[in-house]
Amino acid sequence: MEEFVVYILFSQKYHKSYVGYTTNLIERFKSHNELSKKGYTKNYRPWIVIHVAFFNSKPLALKREKYLKSGVGREFVKKLSTNYINEGLLSAAADKGSSPVPATRKASEKSGAFFCCSKISLLLHFLTF
Repeated sequence: MEEFVVYILFSQKYHKSYVGYTTNLIERFKSHNELSKKGYTKNYRPWIVIHVAFFNSKPLALKREKYLKSGVGREFVKKLSTNYINEGLLSAAADKGSSPVPATRKASEKSGAFFCCSKISLLLHFLTF
């Protein structure tokens, strides 16, 4: 069964966020940080992952991505980024080269989504660098 992923990236250097959707998180993360020759994310490297949600269906993932890009969703992204900055997690993660994703995993009752744990961030780091 294919896995659909919605993710939020954050550039600590520029204080910019990016919301995206993919079916291959590792390759997409690598593309944002290394491979891409043009586009928004190229201009604000390096990126770290601050949020990941896994979905069982493409429509649910696209719905979540659309929500995160809406006004209310952008406020959620902004709060998430601000919390990491205020708690000093971004500096520590950037120094270690991994993403500061909380070590929790919870299922959303409505969407069937699973939110990322720190293991995903570590995998992204070791598989892409």
